Amino acid sequence: MRPYHTALYFVTISLLTTCALAAQTSQEELENRLEETLNGARLVGQFSVTNADGESQPQADDYTVSRISRMEDGRWLFTASMSFGDNDVAIPMPFAVEWAGDTPVITLTDQLIPGLGTFSARVLLYDGFYAGTWHHAGFGGGHMWGRVETGTPPDTP
Repeated sequence: MRPYHTALYFVTISLLTTCALAAQTSQEELENRLEETLNGARLVGQFSVTNADGESQPQADDYTVSRISRMEDGRWLFTASMSFGDNDVAIPMPFAVEWAGDTPVITLTDQLIPGLGTFSARVLLYDGFYAGTWHHAGFGGGHMWGRVETGTPPDTP
């Protein structure tokens, strides 16, 4: 075999092995991993606000997820506490989770969050970090990013 044929052979075998290993992770395993990651976790980072005046300086962002669970309609119920200015809010929120391969993307489009308003967002979670975009109807939107601090879910009924 010529050297480039040998190299091509090993690259092909490597790609096929990688694809086979990726296919072994079932949807159920991915969803279990999502639950393990987010139950009892804190998302700690920053967000910015982008509107007609430009983009703000980053501001502190902090969400505490006490529990997530898959609902019968395929969405996920996130029970989370969040701070917005002087307001601390703890509410259950149903969100869709889409998958980009093995990466979960929390997805909401024009969804009313009681007491906070109507939001759209796309937030991906990967390797201990989160990043995404958000939009609040009538207010503007922006970016959000930070780390996922895993923990133990609190005892809840």
